[in-house]
Amino acid sequence: MPNYTDAHIDYIPWNPLARRTTCTFVYDKKPTVISWPPEKSGKPLETRQAHFADQLESLRIVFGNCIPIHISWNGDVKNQMDKGCIGHAFGTELPIRSIGVAPDGAMTHVILWDRNADDR
Repeated sequence: MPNYTDAHIDYIPWNPLARRTTCTFVYDKKPTVISWPPEKSGKPLETRQAHFADQLESLRIVFGNCIPIHISWNGDVKNQMDKGCIGHAFGTELPIRSIGVAPDGAMTHVILWDRNADDR
């Protein structure tokens, strides 16, 4: 079972009105293992990715640029970042700069680009 990190903010679920119903944060009781490079399965749904980026910005207020994958929102909702959303948000000109991985291959955190730096 993953370790969930408390974020003292409310979880705002993505309410898809489009054909795709996968949330940006999903419920899973096992750590997500990452293959390299991060998967970018299919074309990203722009509204879904925008919601994910908004959630990352909310979490940045709590954690800074290093955000854990497994979140406990206000001690109530426990879930993890969706692996596909992470993949689509990874890279230059995208929110995620790098991904932390445990020795067993499980993702532990993402590191966002510093908004104040010109290192992209």
